[in-house]
Amino acid sequence: MGYDSSSLVSICLPTRNGEKTLRLALDSIVSQSYDNLEVIISNNNSDDKTDEIIKDYIHKFKNVKYIIQPMTLSSIENLKAVYLEAQGDFIIFAADDDLRDPNYVETLLKGYDKFPESSIIFSDLVIFSDYDEFKDKPVQDFNFKTTGLSLIEKLRVHFNGPFHMYGLIKANYLSEFKWYDIIYGPDHPLLFHLLAQGDFNYISGTKFYFWKPGKPKTLEERAKSYSMRDIDSFYKIKLAIACTKTMIPFMSFFDLLWKPITIFSFIYYNLKGGFIGLLKWWD
Repeated sequence: MGYDSSSLVSICLPTRNGEKTLRLALDSIVSQSYDNLEVIISNNNSDDKTDEIIKDYIHKFKNVKYIIQPMTLSSIENLKAVYLEAQGDFIIFAADDDLRDPNYVETLLKGYDKFPESSIIFSDLVIFSDYDEFKDKPVQDFNFKTTGLSLIEKLRVHFNGPFHMYGLIKANYLSEFKWYDIIYGPDHPLLFHLLAQGDFNYISGTKFYFWKPGKPKTLEERAKSYSMRDIDSFYKIKLAIACTKTMIPFMSFFDLLWKPITIFSFIYYNLKGGFIGLLKWWD
């Protein structure tokens, strides 16, 4: 499926206590040049002004679905909640603190004319920490393309970072995803699931702006915000297992003889930081 002005694109935005940046994120969504959009927002039991902000935008934009979670979910459960309400041919996951150019959706959708078998089309990436200066920040050297690569090369490229999760995704490629609620890195199994079905590809002409705090969160803080649970000693092996499991349904019989152990071993080796990390198996 390539560019088609009749294709419905679902923008799925999970949020929790996003009042500081949510208006900016929503502005960059409702100002898109592509018209055939629906926006699904899941308010994850916020206790700030998130609800008030969302209700303002319901009146500004014609096609908004608003979900209010009565109990706080993990980040992957809240992401699943917006996905399950999506009706589009394509999905874009949006965070409540990131931005995109006005032609973002239209440009990425046209990218499927060039790369029709892709599972994700993504753009130039800009990382910023100050909303007053995000337009002045340089494009990052972010290599995530997998077309023409071997299995190991694809796995290696994936470890450059999960930013392309915010690209344009073929919705049907997510239909069998298990939404693994793991303590750390729940976005990685989702991307490995998509990688098993199609390549990740790049299209120029638009930018995605990823907000990164000036003071990065610790590993423990990030894990807590993802899963609402404390990190444990075996989170890396659990992540490697989840990433491997999500690719297995798309393997042939002969693939099953070698690919699962290869994928698991490569992922776990990288998560542990190499051979020395493997020796410290308990860490």
